[in-house]
Amino acid sequence: MRKCVILLMILTFVSGCKCPIVDGNYAAPNFKQTYTAEVKTIRSGYLYEPIMAMWLWKDYIVVKAKSAENKYEFQVLSKENGSHIAGFGFLGRGKNELTLFNNIGFNTQNGHITAVDVNGKFALYDVDKIAESGMPNPEQCYEMPSFPRGRVSELNGKLVHTESTPRIFMTDMKGQDTIGVVRNRPLVSPDIDQDSISHQMYYYYNSNWVARPDGKKMCNVTRYGMIMEIYDIEDESISPTTLRYFFQPKMSSCRSNIASADCVWGATKVSATNKYIYCHYSDSMRGEENSNDYVGVFDWNGNEVCRYRLNERVINFVITPDDSRLYCW
Repeated sequence: MRKCVILLMILTFVSGCKCPIVDGNYAAPNFKQTYTAEVKTIRSGYLYEPIMAMWLWKDYIVVKAKSAENKYEFQVLSKENGSHIAGFGFLGRGKNELTLFNNIGFNTQNGHITAVDVNGKFALYDVDKIAESGMPNPEQCYEMPSFPRGRVSELNGKLVHTESTPRIFMTDMKGQDTIGVVRNRPLVSPDIDQDSISHQMYYYYNSNWVARPDGKKMCNVTRYGMIMEIYDIEDESISPTTLRYFFQPKMSSCRSNIASADCVWGATKVSATNKYIYCHYSDSMRGEENSNDYVGVFDWNGNEVCRYRLNERVINFVITPDDSRLYCW
């Protein structure tokens, strides 16, 4: 089993330019400083399935993971000592149940977790209420008017759909009244771009989306290669501002999401505060025996700030709002 650990980071940041970056040529991120950070264990011995997602809300760490000790899809843990506080999310076909919890999102503005199953049934959970009462039921649960093909998360009182059709758009909380549409995906490489389905599937499988907690921006950094996109979010619009090409994807099959042995691993997880984007990535190729794992820090204009080399392998992580600590699994 993996350990729930805490990393205390004393960060020294540098300022960056405020102009949007548009770069069509691939170049590895250039960090002026690389620090070594020690991972310290809070608690171990969890009997959990692999951690599929991890979020931080106030004094709680929430993980998407089944436990051998209860029947829930999500676990709420203490940020202080990792102890179990509550669980929530039922599999099934009942009133407050979903058939699958693979399409999930977290709202850093209010601690709401959203989930949509394969039949288009939507559920919204309030972490505060679940932690305080121990009651596992969602605040809302209903059928959406149309099946969402991509990922859905709540932001600014709306639902943001990513890697869908169209690619990015916002709706009201019922999935209606589409606004703020983004249809285009950035170019990847000639061999991938020549096939529209491969181009779409590369982003569908490998995107790691995160929203800035104030709801004014969102970012995507890809796995298998590494492309960064940053968007501005307003009431009824989503506008691209920054595009960075770090490592070129090399795929044996985009439709099956199989990367070549000489493809760089790229980004695996992304977290964010109002000040910075934190990207867990590797610049090693898939065929190499050892992997160089880092947490790269970028500002919201896409500029490199610094990076951290961790002394343990990390699967999932979150950042405290004041940029002082990283909790990881």
